[in-house]
Amino acid sequence: MACDIPAGGPFGAWLSGARTDYILFQQSTSSVHQDHIVLHELAHILARDLGASAEDAARAEQTAIVAPERWTGSAGRAEPELDMDAVRRALRTGRYDQAHERDAETVATIILVWRTLQESIGIEPGDQRFAALGDVVGWGI
Repeated sequence: MACDIPAGGPFGAWLSGARTDYILFQQSTSSVHQDHIVLHELAHILARDLGASAEDAARAEQTAIVAPERWTGSAGRAEPELDMDAVRRALRTGRYDQAHERDAETVATIILVWRTLQESIGIEPGDQRFAALGDVVGWGI
């Protein structure tokens, strides 16, 4: 979900609701950067990286970068299943000195590089050379 995140804060956030996961990303950046932000947050979801340090949670409370009242769901109202703990976890500043942040950056970068290589050599996602991998691994490539 595109969001107007103030400068100086994170470029994206993952909010885990009771029934739905939300990825917020900076709307005022390039589409390539937005893709990277979304992939970074997806890496956190895949790793189920739910923890934030007490320092991060305190900073999030003080700086309220993305407050629930600043964005709405498709019905035009704040999503009711989000709790403040989910928001606090998501409001960590963009620090990459933590292993889970470096890992998420690495995953996002690898996926973007792979996609760029596929596009440059003309491999379509349904290419038969990759169908075998999808069958073996169970991925719908």
